[in-house]
Amino acid sequence: MPYEQPARAGTPAGRTAFLAAFESTYLPGHGRDVAEATGHALHWRGDIGAVLGAQVRRFRYPLRWHRIEPEPGRFDWSATDATLEYLKERGADPIVDLVHHTSYPEWLR
Repeated sequence: MPYEQPARAGTPAGRTAFLAAFESTYLPGHGRDVAEATGHALHWRGDIGAVLGAQVRRFRYPLRWHRIEPEPGRFDWSATDATLEYLKERGADPIVDLVHHTSYPEWLR
């Protein structure tokens, strides 16, 4: 028998709500950003649009801390703000994820 979860806003009772996520691990010590390696960092609007086109509205979406705070105390929220605003405008329900797997700035020891 398939799992049936309680109704959430926008999800009819008895229907399973799917959750989407994009891999975004940053590997400190290796300088490897998976969101950049996969092209998601450049094509996030299209990636998100494809998922929304499949009627999935819930996203686990990472905050890329190593890009937000590349140096201690120097913050750039522009990319994060743009993505979260886009999710909001499109009716998505994001679950924001700050420390995704090993994703923290290189400077953090």
